[in-house]
Amino acid sequence: MISIFIYHTDIEAPLEEAWDFFTQPKNIERVQSFQNLKIESSPYVTEGEDLHVALSVGGIKTKWISEVTKVEPKRRFIDEGKDLPYPLEYWYHEHLFTEADEKTIMVDRIIYEAKLPTFLLNIALRQTFKGRANRIKKYFHEERTSLYR
Repeated sequence: MISIFIYHTDIEAPLEEAWDFFTQPKNIERVQSFQNLKIESSPYVTEGEDLHVALSVGGIKTKWISEVTKVEPKRRFIDEGKDLPYPLEYWYHEHLFTEADEKTIMVDRIIYEAKLPTFLLNIALRQTFKGRANRIKKYFHEERTSLYR
């Protein structure tokens, strides 16, 4: 069954700064709540590029390959799963950025299919994105604070 998950994150940074940060895959490693997350890719998200992700979930190491299928600068980029770990069977992830009063609202819209019940995956996704949102808030607060010291 196809499921949809949406998560909003407020980023205390202008759109250009947030876009620049999130289109550098190595920065995702900095704010992701998964331990031992590693992304192999070019320095910036590029349409047609594969993102090779290695991560550990509950001590179990797994790999994942997504292709960046669309990049609309300072608006959105989309990655779609090519080689997914269990329990995922399909993955479409749109990262949408909107500027609002000197900050950025990032919306993650994920369409997925999995071999587990939707409610279980949604709990895991919600925890993952909440953890990421906390790290994003901390990162941008510390980054901005250090600029003015």
